[in-house]
Amino acid sequence: MDDLKPCPHCNSKDVKDYYVCIKCIKCGLSGPHTNNGCYDSHADFIDHKNAIKLWNNLTRNHGVDDKDLRDKIGALTHEQWSGWMKYLFSKCHKIGDKIIIPDWAIKRWNRQIDTPYFELTEEEKESDRIEADKFIEALKL
Repeated sequence: MDDLKPCPHCNSKDVKDYYVCIKCIKCGLSGPHTNNGCYDSHADFIDHKNAIKLWNNLTRNHGVDDKDLRDKIGALTHEQWSGWMKYLFSKCHKIGDKIIIPDWAIKRWNRQIDTPYFELTEEEKESDRIEADKFIEALKL
């Protein structure tokens, strides 16, 4: 098993790998959630190996406990996520109680997932830059 870095929120080393998610015992932060080896799981789930990589690459809270800044960034993160979900759902088809993602979207988004930022098209990079600008503005003190 790969070694896990301390919790990015509280810096506790009491972190457990439950295979379906990684969790800090001290503060309760958990994630990323894995697909537990199933390929038909929810789109937010990733495989275990990448979950460990993602956890270990999270920015650590190095003594910065600025609740207002964290809430400002948290609100921005939520805004970006909810904007993405609105876009995603606008491209999908609803059949009964199921949401169907069109094949063209799956192919496009999988290509983007597998493409490093610097290899994206200029249009795709510009879209990410617009989102980055929001974080830069939020971080101005």
